[in-house]
Amino acid sequence: IAFSKICGLSNTEYWALLMIYEGVATNMILVKSFLSRQTVNSAFRQLIKKDLIRLESVENNLRVKKAYLTKDGVNL
Repeated sequence: IAFSKICGLSNTEYWALLMIYEGVATNMILVKSFLSRQTVNSAFRQLIKKDLIRLESVENNLRVKKAYLTKDGVNL
């Protein structure tokens, strides 16, 4: 069984969470994961729903978001 499944995450959710933890910029997760924007956005929506991350707009650019781990995300 994959570690991501043990944690209750899809593989994409797991890798996105790991990259956020490592400080990878949100927009670079697309580049580093070789996944489509839609796939990564779907994973982000699930991580938000599971209260593992939160997204905040970057100052002076409402279209760009920065992902942060929540307390539950850090403790996972």
